[in-house]
Amino acid sequence: MLYNVQFSQSHLLKSPQGQEIQRLFGITEEELTDQVVVPPSEIQLGQITYITGLSGSGKSTLLRQIQKKHTDAFWVKREIDESLTPIEFLGAETSEALSWLTRFGLGEAFLMLKPVYQLSDGQKFRLQLAKSMYQQQNCMILCDEFLSLVDRQTSQVIAYNVQKICRRQNIQLVVATAHRDLQSSLIPDVVIRMDLNGVLSVDEDKGVNWQAPLFSKEDLKIERGEIDDYFQFQRFHYSKGDDDKLIRSDLLDHVVVARYGELTIGVALITKPFPKTLESIPLFAEINQSIKVSERVVIHPSFRGCGITKLLQPMVSGEVKYIFSQSAFGLKVNFKSVSQFQEVEHPNKKRNEPWQEYLHKSEHENVTEKELQSLLVQAAVLKRKRYLHFFIQLLKKELADHEVQFVDLLLSHVQRDLQNWPEAQLIEEARPFPMAAFLKKLL
Repeated sequence: MLYNVQFSQSHLLKSPQGQEIQRLFGITEEELTDQVVVPPSEIQLGQITYITGLSGSGKSTLLRQIQKKHTDAFWVKREIDESLTPIEFLGAETSEALSWLTRFGLGEAFLMLKPVYQLSDGQKFRLQLAKSMYQQQNCMILCDEFLSLVDRQTSQVIAYNVQKICRRQNIQLVVATAHRDLQSSLIPDVVIRMDLNGVLSVDEDKGVNWQAPLFSKEDLKIERGEIDDYFQFQRFHYSKGDDDKLIRSDLLDHVVVARYGELTIGVALITKPFPKTLESIPLFAEINQSIKVSERVVIHPSFRGCGITKLLQPMVSGEVKYIFSQSAFGLKVNFKSVSQFQEVEHPNKKRNEPWQEYLHKSEHENVTEKELQSLLVQAAVLKRKRYLHFFIQLLKKELADHEVQFVDLLLSHVQRDLQNWPEAQLIEEARPFPMAAFLKKLL
């Protein structure tokens, strides 16, 4: 739709102070009644229109004029219900809410559980923006002060995700902001620039490639990192209890990082299925050589939802046949599919009978501590045994009799070792933790 834009504002100052200012600067009633804000201009809105200019140049006024021609347009609201948590705020199923919050830099587990009143103003705005776009399709959305309260790095990612949502849901978006750094990430069809005199300059680009990656290969580097890179991101991962075990038990194989310029924005811990000390045994040496585990993949919340996860892949040799990964997040959002992973049945999905018996008997006073400890040890051993059999079956190995005997002997040693663990640590080791499992075949 083509717009002929020219509008003015009326200021009727009736207060004593207003009249005093009017006399001080010699402003007439006629000047107040018909103050031109935007001179005659002709514009055409695109699917995404980006209005920018200095404060006071008329951006908000132009948005209101657009609304007069589109009375059914939806404004992104500023009022917000602060009694809810972000995961409740959208009114969506958990899996859908997780996916949407992630696109707006709000997909960090602890943040999703905070009451809204504890969020920053920038986080509240993103939450409102997420809800507005979740609820609307095939419509026009107007947004003033678009990402004005959000840091510029995060704004780039949010703008990129917003434009993809608009094009997939047939949303016509018109945003206004004083920030001029969003054009490359918002990828607008139309850019309207306003100077301090209200003069408009309009650029149109109908051939935009909105599916292009946000980051160029020159800006984003995927490379091997150090364990210190992971420690910077440790607070963003929901499961920190066994980090020491991963890092200090010679399970760690290597670290992969994503760097945007000098800023580290993502990290992956790649581990072996079994400790290196077991590689003197041919069976475990073959498993560790053929399979790597993508154990931890952590993206900074500000950079989630723009394709970084699929880039943080293990850097492996040609001998590696499979990459295994497991994730609680994956139970709700199958994010691994974009990285050519296939979901498989988790090794410990089946019922763990010793653990269930432990839960049942721990409620009764006539059960001895030794009996409860024995159930915990059995549950922990069963978890490890299932992982071992999963990897053996994955390689389609038929164990020789001596290998079967060795596995049984190893598990008996593990069982004796677990009997000396403190109760709290043993409970953590035995407790089944629901996770989705994914597998990527390389050869």
